Amino acid sequence: MREVQARAARTVAAVLAGRSLSAELARALQARPPLDAAGRGQLQDLCYGTLRHLGGLRAQLACLLDRPVTEPRLAALLAVALYQLLHTRAAAHAIVDGAVDATALLGAARARGLVNAVLRGAQRRRPEIDAAALADDEARYSVPRWWIDRLREDWPQDWRHILE
Repeated sequence: MREVQARAARTVAAVLAGRSLSAELARALQARPPLDAAGRGQLQDLCYGTLRHLGGLRAQLACLLDRPVTEPRLAALLAVALYQLLHTRAAAHAIVDGAVDATALLGAARARGLVNAVLRGAQRRRPEIDAAALADDEARYSVPRWWIDRLREDWPQDWRHILE
């Protein structure tokens, strides 16, 4: 699991930095060591799912963190693992253990404790983080903040209806 999570984190971080999802996903799928069919499918699901739910994941992570994570790959790993916890059927202990181990693959082994604490906190504080996601427009509608701001400016009476 840790290899797939680390590749997904690298891919998501690259996409958030402006790179093409299809190009980065292809690169991750071709990396060594090769993944079996299940691993390739899981990698694709983690990348697409994390990006699809990014607004909510960011709001939920903000609720769990004292301050934002500034290292892009580590922030992406937290988002990927949180996506897995909240939106997949994978075993929670395997997700957390894999994400903690994946920190070393990303060159962030010093953050093992942080990753463990955040993901365990997500399990304990699920109602609270779900409420935080519903209270944030970017999370609620799963669209970027700049788009919400633009809709508010252009259609002040209808922007919520448009997003819904």
